[in-house]
Amino acid sequence: MNCIESIHSGSSTSHQYDVNGFAGPIDVLTQDEAKHALDEVCTELLVDPDTQIRKTDRNKGRFKLHLILPTIDSIAHHPLVIEAVQSALQTRDLCLWSSDINWKDPNSDGFFAPHQDSTYAGLSPPSKCLTAWIALSDPVGETEGCLSFYPQSHIRGQLPHEQAIGGGSIQRSKDDNTNINSNTLSLGQYIAPSQLEKLHPPTPVAVPLRAGQMTLHSFYTVHASGPNRSSSGPRVGLALRYFDASAVVQTKTNSKEMVTWISSSLDPSGTGIPVSSNMTKNFDLEPRLPPHPTEEDIERMRKIRDEALRREEANYFGS
Repeated sequence: MNCIESIHSGSSTSHQYDVNGFAGPIDVLTQDEAKHALDEVCTELLVDPDTQIRKTDRNKGRFKLHLILPTIDSIAHHPLVIEAVQSALQTRDLCLWSSDINWKDPNSDGFFAPHQDSTYAGLSPPSKCLTAWIALSDPVGETEGCLSFYPQSHIRGQLPHEQAIGGGSIQRSKDDNTNINSNTLSLGQYIAPSQLEKLHPPTPVAVPLRAGQMTLHSFYTVHASGPNRSSSGPRVGLALRYFDASAVVQTKTNSKEMVTWISSSLDPSGTGIPVSSNMTKNFDLEPRLPPHPTEEDIERMRKIRDEALRREEANYFGS
């Protein structure tokens, strides 16, 4: 697997992103800020910070934490994050579609097979959507299962995916009979090796990160990550899914989804939400967590988060 430095050196974020479909590493948080966010995530997901033992099923609880956790809300609106996203998408009109915690236990087998975020998102055009992936644990290298990207795969558009839903039976790739049940993507989706061989170049590039560093990748960019073979602790990252609010619409209509407004060219100061825009026509807007939330604020936002997740799941799993 190739090394990111050969691509990253001397390249701006927007140039990297335009040419390769991804960009990084990008420094956005201090390691202390990343550690604070990780501690808050561990508390919310009921993970013992010392033993790293899971106290409950954290799968469903890992989504849209920006609505209920102050540190994740701050990261989602962080000036350095937003500046990079605006540069990559070439717009000031941004919404946050969703957020999720990517967690891999130490010495575990779970991996993310090669896939495109565009496949089941139901957002169009995917070229106006991207994922910002921020390392919260340190380090997130190849041993820990860092992300790897297929350069220039974003120009290929949507590729066919296969999927394995449920864990009742062992499903194997038609190409090489590989057991794909450790694939932890929601629908077990993956791009077959025969499709990956058609990419130019066909070799992925790994992007190791330190805590607080970020990568950006287009919803069309083929990417993957291996298992966490480290024994030192979990590999944890925060994925933030942004889109150009002036251009993106839903393609799945089981439910009108809820999104968080981030910024707009109609309101450069960032002090209010524009009332006449593409985002309000196509999506309902989520309120933002107050700067110093009370217990009542958190409880109210949990209910809003539950409704937002219900709508997202109705579209994601409903068609």
